[in-house]
Amino acid sequence: MVTVFVLTRYAFADLFKARFFIVLLVFSLVPILFFAGYIFIANNKTVQLLMQVRSADLFSVEAQYFVIIMTVQTQAAFLLNCWVGPVLIAGDLTNGALPLFLSRPFSRADYVLGKFTVLGLLLSGVTWVPGLLLFSLQAGLARNGWIWSHLWMVVPIVLCSAIWILMLSLLSLAVSAWVNCELSPQG
Repeated sequence: MVTVFVLTRYAFADLFKARFFIVLLVFSLVPILFFAGYIFIANNKTVQLLMQVRSADLFSVEAQYFVIIMTVQTQAAFLLNCWVGPVLIAGDLTNGALPLFLSRPFSRADYVLGKFTVLGLLLSGVTWVPGLLLFSLQAGLARNGWIWSHLWMVVPIVLCSAIWILMLSLLSLAVSAWVNCELSPQG
């Protein structure tokens, strides 16, 4: 099991060497700041008065708001996955490193799990983790027992994100290996 984390660590090291990856990661997290600002404004009557907001319902944080958050963040995760996913396995296949990896104490399952862990951790940091942080921010700022009437939303945030991460990761790893096999001279 420790060998899985070796692959994950080196894959992350390679990813963070690319400036485009870092820019893409930062841009995928920028909407979280806007969502957090909206939550702050929705729960702060003083700011609403300064903005001269007449309608109290203009800023409302309910279940539909978290659907919008998750929609934006899953699309950001998709774009991030499109950049990261193909590089993970294709680089090893192109450079002939896969036989070298598998001749070590790595099994095929360890190899795939190590690459999958990279995508899982990366996409988790863009989907369900910010979603729960924003939920916690709203729960901390809201009044009148908001958290108890909306606690059910934690499960859909985590479950939908987990399904999205699993689908994107498996699809990305499969396409990465398939495209490289189709393009190789042997295959």
